[in-house]
Amino acid sequence: MKKDDIKNKIISYHKADNSEFALVTIAIGEKYRKSWETYSKDNWIQYCKRYNINLYVVVEDLISKEHPKWKKATWQKLLLGNALKVFSPASKLICYIDTDFLISPLAPNVFNSYTDHSSIGLVSQVKNLPYDLNMIKRVISYGRHNYYNQNYPLDSAIFMQPEDIFAYHGFPIFDDYACAGFFVFAVNNHSEMMYKWFFEVETNYDSLTGGDEPFFNSLVQSWGKIAWLPYKFHALWIYEMAGKYPFLYINQAENSQHVVECIKSSLMQNHFLHFAGSWGESEMIKDFCRQTNFPFFEDGFKQYLNTAVTGSPKGMIRP
Repeated sequence: MKKDDIKNKIISYHKADNSEFALVTIAIGEKYRKSWETYSKDNWIQYCKRYNINLYVVVEDLISKEHPKWKKATWQKLLLGNALKVFSPASKLICYIDTDFLISPLAPNVFNSYTDHSSIGLVSQVKNLPYDLNMIKRVISYGRHNYYNQNYPLDSAIFMQPEDIFAYHGFPIFDDYACAGFFVFAVNNHSEMMYKWFFEVETNYDSLTGGDEPFFNSLVQSWGKIAWLPYKFHALWIYEMAGKYPFLYINQAENSQHVVECIKSSLMQNHFLHFAGSWGESEMIKDFCRQTNFPFFEDGFKQYLNTAVTGSPKGMIRP
């Protein structure tokens, strides 16, 4: 890509000093950009300032819609490496996340957990979870069917195993499956490969969800060099809600403050929280951000977490 090709297509929301780290998202179109700026921008900027990370947002197509291989925005994450080589040559390590994330004020620097730069960093949606996944999906299906819309089926593709998803698309079979809304990569090691992947897939692709996720998983896992990062870097709110706060499905109109407290609790236990999907659970990011200023933890609490404790008894102390 040439500099003129990406001029005005990427906006810098935080410029870090001499940093090789970049947090990047894609918000093409006024609707998506406004939503990100309203609900996530300030939260992300605080995180990037804390760890001296560049923050970039793609706001226009990185490839012309006239190009025969143009694909919608979610696919253009595969073009980011080559675009940032031009836009931000100092950025060597990239963490891509979808726009609908919140980051905990207690979250560590994600790049400190991504140590093998020959690999692509992913988070599994099916393994190493703090939940029984089948039970989680049962709660989601039952909650949506009974409290959101009775047309939502109690048995659907939500219960497909990774092997089933790959087989459905005619891809090689793997037993793990990542969310394409989060990954970490090294510009020098992966940009050209991902750029090539973008053009390998025909524009008239067909997928179970209508998106790129099955293709992304097949491409990355077939390539093979993967660093599976902890669930805490990609906690799914639908999992968190079904596993810990299923009562939020009931009496939705009365649950606004409960939603705020539950999301706070989830952010205390996880680093990155993804409000993926198009159902009611995902809209809760809006309720939370309307009522919460970041950071919502007291500085004293964060300092306390870094203070050593001895466990030495202090005698009986009563209220």
